[in-house]
Amino acid sequence: AAIFGGLALPAFIYAKPRLPVAQISASSTVDTSFLKNPVFWIFFGANIIQAFANFLPGIYLPSFASDLKLSTTSGTLALALMNATSMPGLILIGGMSDKLDLRVSITLSTVGSALAIFLVWGFTANLAPLLVFACVYGFFSGGFSVLWPKFIGVISKDDPHLYSTLMSLFVSSRGLGNVLSGPLSTALLKHSPLYDKARFGYGLKGYGSLILFSGCGMLASSVAAARAPKETHG
Repeated sequence: AAIFGGLALPAFIYAKPRLPVAQISASSTVDTSFLKNPVFWIFFGANIIQAFANFLPGIYLPSFASDLKLSTTSGTLALALMNATSMPGLILIGGMSDKLDLRVSITLSTVGSALAIFLVWGFTANLAPLLVFACVYGFFSGGFSVLWPKFIGVISKDDPHLYSTLMSLFVSSRGLGNVLSGPLSTALLKHSPLYDKARFGYGLKGYGSLILFSGCGMLASSVAAARAPKETHG
């Protein structure tokens, strides 16, 4: 850090402001009319619900692999694949939102993630399905946040003054879901009614309730988003 700071310091001599300092600052109030728009609450609620479920698989994949008696590198590999496959998911789902009904992209991301959780993670008992789950889930779940600009365009009717306000709300709500999902997932792991009563991932320690919660969260976010009116086409 010290070396980087020393090399970058001389650059400040040549740094100039992009715009002249305004002599008169005009006060502006934040337009909160979007709070009366039901479409905002549909997208905002879907974003929070999706955030609660989205981060749990990535957090618990290493420990899940360890509890399956797999090698330490198996969980690391699964996590790496999940992160790697999120990039093509971002590109495809984002591109679809430009050409198709926005609800198609929302449903593809959320329902695809839910099916991966229920049908692959829930029935994982060895390395192969674990890696398949990491790839499929990473692909579908990673594309949800790329839809935020489309959400904002629908809500604000492309008003540039509202863009930063709405983007900050979506980012903050996702962060809130990320933080609160931690203690919630800990409680789910400690009190799983499926422990030793089901097979595969569903019956492994407390992961059954975690799998059900994550999958249901994804499905719930798809239902909330799908209730957006018809004019929300991309």
